[in-house]
This record gives sequence, C-alpha cells and structure tokens, in this order.
Amino acid sequence: MPPLITCSDHDCEPPSNIDDCQIDEDHASVPQVKCDARFTETSMLRMLTRSLPLRIETAQLLNGLHSDTSNQATTRLGEKLTQACRANSSSLRAYDNTGSPDKKKPSAFATKIVDTLCRHFLLSLHTPFAEKAALEPSYYFSRKICLDASLLLLSYAKPSSASASQAQDDDFTRLTIVGRGAFRSVFLHTTSTVCFEARTELHEDSSPPTLTISNSLHIQAVRDVVAVAWQRIQSGETSVKAYVCFGCALAQIEAMQAGISIEPTTMNAAQKCLESYLAILEARVKETGKLAEEDPHTLQDGIGLDSGFDQGLLPDYLVSHCSELPSLCF
Repeated sequence: MPPLITCSDHDCEPPSNIDDCQIDEDHASVPQVKCDARFTETSMLRMLTRSLPLRIETAQLLNGLHSDTSNQATTRLGEKLTQACRANSSSLRAYDNTGSPDKKKPSAFATKIVDTLCRHFLLSLHTPFAEKAALEPSYYFSRKICLDASLLLLSYAKPSSASASQAQDDDFTRLTIVGRGAFRSVFLHTTSTVCFEARTELHEDSSPPTLTISNSLHIQAVRDVVAVAWQRIQSGETSVKAYVCFGCALAQIEAMQAGISIEPTTMNAAQKCLESYLAILEARVKETGKLAEEDPHTLQDGIGLDSGFDQGLLPDYLVSHCSELPSLCF
C-alpha cells in the first residue's frame, strides 16, 4: 500500500540502545547508552529504524504514478535492501557470539520478525519482473531473488511435520497461523511464489516431467503451506479462498509430476477442500446453536440463529462453485 509518511515527514532519532529497566521515574540522570555491540531490548527496533527509509522508498516506488519501475531502478534499490538484510544478519550473529555479562541474546521470534518485515519488501520489489522471467531470460535474477526470499520466509514457521509440542512452543509458527494484516500478506505472497515456481519448473522440464532435487523441495514446501492454510481455517479464518487455491495448485503440480490429467485432479482437490471447510462451518453453526440456547443474543463468526441462514443450502452452494476454481487458480 502507499505509505502514509515520507522520510521528510519526521526527524526523530532512533531509539537509544538501552534496556527498559534503565528507564525509571526515580532516576535523576539520563540512562547510559550502551554500545551497538551490546544487545538490549531496543536493538531490534534500531535495526528496523535503519531500514525504514529503504522500505518507505520501496513502497513509494511500487505505488507511485510516475515512478521509475525499470529493471535498473529495481536492481539498485534491491541491492540496498539486500545489504540491509545482510547487515541485520551480521549484527544478529554478533549478538549470539558475544559473551556479555548479562547473557542477553535476541530471541528466535524477534530475529524472524525483523527479517520478515525487511525481506518482504525485497520480494515485493522483484515480483513484477519475476513474473516475466519465463518470457524474458534477463529477468531470471528477479525470479531467483523471489524464490529464495519466499523459501526463507516460509521456513521460519515450523513445517506441518513438526511435533505438536514443537509447534505449540514456537511463537512465529503461531503468528503465521493466526496472524492477520501484514503477516497474512507475507504468507499469501510467499506461498503464491513457491507454487508458481514449482509449476513453472515442471512445465519447463522435458516431457515427461523430471523431479529434480530443487523441485522436490519446492513441492514439499507447497504441501507444508497447504497444511498451514488449513490450520488458519481451523484457527478461525473465515475466507476459504487461500486454502482452496493452494490446494488446487498442489493438485495441479502433483498431476503434472505424475503425468496425469490436470483438470479432473484439480477439480477433485477443490471439492475435497470445500468439503473439509464445510465440516468446519457445520461445527461452528452447531456450536453457535449451543451458545444461543444459553443466550439468544450470542453470535459467533457472524452466524446467528436469527440470521435466516439455511444450513441445507450450504453444501450445494459450495459444490456449485467447484467448476470455477481451476480457471481462478491459474
């Protein structure tokens, strides 16, 4: 989206490199600022502040009416964003290796958040050119940048094969499942990129399609994100479009890999996704009915007993849209 501010709209300094415990109303003097080599509770904020001008410039470039969106401008700004991500990584490694007396180190969650907020701009910057790489080989660099960034960002959430205890203890996985706004956008953007790449690789290979090591990893990544999309539905997301779209994409990729007919396989996957979602909706309606018996004014997920909603129409309505899904997916 277009940024609401520019760098000329503010002149405040970055937050001081101090810990929260150093700020107290009983302190008579200004807290002593620590050197940048020492990790504090504001170190991550300072990293984000350093990359803020680049992120604002990227948003302006992508949304400007008369902006220079040439490949040269993208490469120039992309190099700066890449350097910012590398600088963050270097600082984080230094924090991990520093034997500070207080043993403070950045958490895995904070590390992933900072890199996600910065690297997503790099992905957005190169996406318009990555989509042209199939016809214009000169844009292959943008395609590789988008794929590498997407795989890295998706790897921050534990895959569906992880144990339940691991997923429960991982805050970033939880954020990926329940996050909205920017975090939902990152998930959709990175997943779409990997799906497109896996499909394109199979399409570009000789006939019959060969399964390379890289393509195998990409297909597994698609399987993992379909599982995450399903977990988002279970956690309360009301839109089924992402889950169905990625489920159809996975079915199409697997059909291309197996050399079987794509359309019936994709249609079958769409129907299975919708049937799974239907079961979730029916469970929610049933739960709403139980709550309404206790309190007639209770609403849950926007569905109430007095809404005029006919549960009997739900299956036919969902199934009737299956025929539209393949053309919408690709």
